[in-house]
Amino acid sequence: MTILVTGGAGFIGSNFVLDWFAQRDEPIVNLDKLTYAGNLANLAPLERDARHLFVRGDIADSGLVRQLLARHRPRAILSFAAESHVDRSIHGPADFIRTNVLGTFNLLEEARAHWGGLSGREREDFRFLHVSTDEVYGSLGPEDPRFSETTAYSPNSPYSASKAGFSSYLVSMGLKLRPLGIAVTNVRFGFVDTKMAKSPRKPMMMTADAAATHILRCLETRPIQLTAPKLVGFLVHLIRWAQSVRVWMT
Repeated sequence: MTILVTGGAGFIGSNFVLDWFAQRDEPIVNLDKLTYAGNLANLAPLERDARHLFVRGDIADSGLVRQLLARHRPRAILSFAAESHVDRSIHGPADFIRTNVLGTFNLLEEARAHWGGLSGREREDFRFLHVSTDEVYGSLGPEDPRFSETTAYSPNSPYSASKAGFSSYLVSMGLKLRPLGIAVTNVRFGFVDTKMAKSPRKPMMMTADAAATHILRCLETRPIQLTAPKLVGFLVHLIRWAQSVRVWMT
């Protein structure tokens, strides 16, 4: 058995892949375009690991996706591949539409065609997980209730709009896609650094976007803010989320 992971060289995808192999031996085919967000250094521990096959490519490439599905016959697809970060989407929205809407749609269509050729348990057990962001819900004020699965989408940037657009498509397809084993997760992941925290029970946390901004500012020798306003909402521990995904895929 094999699973196909897209965007597996990015922050979220690579951490999922590393955690997967820490718990299981099931092979992964890792498809990543290696844009600004992808870095093979994230996968360095797997450089000589036969369980991990890295393929540089685009989810919008129908021929490549079809070839990988036919050759490796994955039992599940985890779709992490995406253009991200609000500021980048404002300055260059075209890439976000191309990848987050059209590219992910292409991946789903190839998955549907592949699933249509399966039979028996292979067909029944197939899974497709679309990993999205809590930013599809818009902004959350200090006194607002937390977002939930029933919160209406209210995107306020090209990035969140592109993610909400494809998620809305999945919802609109409803019963037609349900047999495919599709799930959508809208989540904000956080870094946890117990070394910097005053107490291991109260670890320091920041979002992936915030961490990336801090790193870039350091590289440019610009000032950074080490304190932040009270967090509105909550962050999800990436590895704990990965554990729940493994359970869902069992």
